[in-house]
Amino acid sequence: IAFQLDFGIVINPVKHPGLVIRKLGADTVGLWTRSNPTTLQDLETKPVLVCDPELSQTQDLLKRCAKLGLEFSRQLNSSNLEVIASLVSQGAGVGILPSRVATRIQEYGLVPAGERYPTYADTICLVYRSDTHSTQAAKILARSLAAKLQGV
Repeated sequence: IAFQLDFGIVINPVKHPGLVIRKLGADTVGLWTRSNPTTLQDLETKPVLVCDPELSQTQDLLKRCAKLGLEFSRQLNSSNLEVIASLVSQGAGVGILPSRVATRIQEYGLVPAGERYPTYADTICLVYRSDTHSTQAAKILARSLAAKLQGV
């Protein structure tokens, strides 16, 4: 909106009349553990939580977990989702992660915590100013980006 970027790949963009928003794909954010959980990942006994508390998805999931009675003994914070995934893979706690991050690196061996726990649906979109799309170069770039990233 402020003319700082021509195109952006945005998770859950807010609608604005000056923006074109094209859906590229979807993702799900949820609780993840190792396939062989450690005691710090035992969801029945107040596990450690590893997350980015600034994300709206995390805040929503924490509220929903509290309603289910799920409590955490403490919280490790990181704004880096790869660091969170790595800590969870080492057994340091239960992580709040998008499935694309949790499953991207095979050696992490992460699995969803279970169907009983809440998830958050993300939408991945290509976003650009509506007036940016006026040149032929911008049209080609937008089409190419959308084609390459479709189903991200």
